Amino acid sequence: MIKTHHLIFLLIPAFLILALAWFVHIIRYQPLNPPEEKQKTNTAEAIIPIMPADPILGKKNAPITIIAFEDFGCEGCKYQSSLLEQLLQKYPDKVKIVWKGVAVVSFPYPTKPAHQYAYCAGKQHKFSEFKDLAFANSDALSPENLTAIAESVKLNKDQLTACLSAAETKEYVEQTENIARFFNIQAVPTFFTGNQQVINPTTLEGWEALINQ
Repeated sequence: MIKTHHLIFLLIPAFLILALAWFVHIIRYQPLNPPEEKQKTNTAEAIIPIMPADPILGKKNAPITIIAFEDFGCEGCKYQSSLLEQLLQKYPDKVKIVWKGVAVVSFPYPTKPAHQYAYCAGKQHKFSEFKDLAFANSDALSPENLTAIAESVKLNKDQLTACLSAAETKEYVEQTENIARFFNIQAVPTFFTGNQQVINPTTLEGWEALINQ
């Protein structure tokens, strides 16, 4: 029989591991709206703006628009991206997705640079290809891997370099984050249809039920 004080010594490492895991989770995600920064404006009647540079997945004239606030380093976003790809394949004439990238992940690598790369990929009409590889490497979005992803999707290096250093690139990313803050988005992924936030479906069938209401 294990004595009580021996049992305590055995449990200490387990508690330390749990505490470390929780700490990593906390520092990995940064809240979009810290309590002192929450907007007090009434957004009930406000319409989420769609900017010219926002990537649109699917046919632009599709009647149903899903606005997706997501981050490349977010596991839930990665899963939802897969579901939405299936939805687009099944309903190519019915649904389009307006993608709005919001950097909330800070560990192991901050994801804001990935969103800047994504903007520049969009300028070269390669957003979809970049998105897929960024999500495939969601836990390893280091500067070196972002460069490798850009090479894999065959982005023009000179255009990419100029775009990444351009003021408009940072302004676009910051403007998207400001939109998320204005609409009091607390976490990603967050989705809107018909300018109404929806409860995130967890299956393809759930998305089908939502768009077929």
